Amino acid sequence: MIENEELKKRIEVLEKKVELLEKAFEAFGNVNRSKELEETIQGYSRALKLVELLDSADNSTNKSFDVDAFQKKYEESVEEKRAIDRKIEIDRQIRETAAAQENVNVDDFSYEISGDNAVITSYNGFECRKLIVPNSIQGFNVTKIGANAFEGLEVESVLLPSSIRVIEKFAFSSCKNLSEINLPDYLGTLEKGCFSNTALKEISLPYRITRINRQCFMECSNLTKVYMPEGLAEISSYSFSGTAITSIVFPKSLYSLDVKAFSDFDLKYVPLKKVVFLGNHTKVDDSRDKRRNAFPNDCIIYCNPG
Repeated sequence: MIENEELKKRIEVLEKKVELLEKAFEAFGNVNRSKELEETIQGYSRALKLVELLDSADNSTNKSFDVDAFQKKYEESVEEKRAIDRKIEIDRQIRETAAAQENVNVDDFSYEISGDNAVITSYNGFECRKLIVPNSIQGFNVTKIGANAFEGLEVESVLLPSSIRVIEKFAFSSCKNLSEINLPDYLGTLEKGCFSNTALKEISLPYRITRINRQCFMECSNLTKVYMPEGLAEISSYSFSGTAITSIVFPKSLYSLDVKAFSDFDLKYVPLKKVVFLGNHTKVDDSRDKRRNAFPNDCIIYCNPG
């Protein structure tokens, strides 16, 4: 029996080593693929500049080179690189969060127990620049940030554990110094206004996010970059109103885009200059407001023929 137990322990150790080795190989592969795509993107960029130069010198309407199709390939390469770079960044954040968890004081957080999970309801600790949310409380995994939990908190960055699945409405609203947050890979729900009126500069949405809810990033006046995952199906009204986004790429999976997603109540649009649709089935939902367009009049839209 003792020999069996020792053998079992050895097998468990070996399995962990194999798992770590597999993760290391995956991370190494991601870094290499990112570098390859960087070279591809640079090539596309140089070619596009050359085409623009030739177009400016050629006034004929009979041009054999399909600039829009080439631009779309360029954007697809950019999106693939963004997705891979996000995986690399998530690996880094997971390691950083795991290391930081050792110093978290769970007494700084109010919480509720729901079933087998814990829900963070507020922060009661001293003011801090970097907020680290615990991954467990009293043995219960922290899976949800509750409504208004950190609203108005004077914090610049937030580390969320990989256990978080839901961020409820207005959870980080009016955190006016919040410029950086890691969204865990298994996060599946961002509710109404959860990051509204914050100082976020860019955001990468996890692959499980299928819907961006109403007012989610409204009045994030510093927000210029949003990376959307393949799998995102719906973008709701006022999701990005009041932001500084100038270009955006919509994934193939996007099915419904609310006509009010990029404008506010007073018909003021974000400064979008370029929009790329990678899919063929996205519909602009203007059923509740026929007065407006989805984008500013001077915005250039790239999409597939038809």
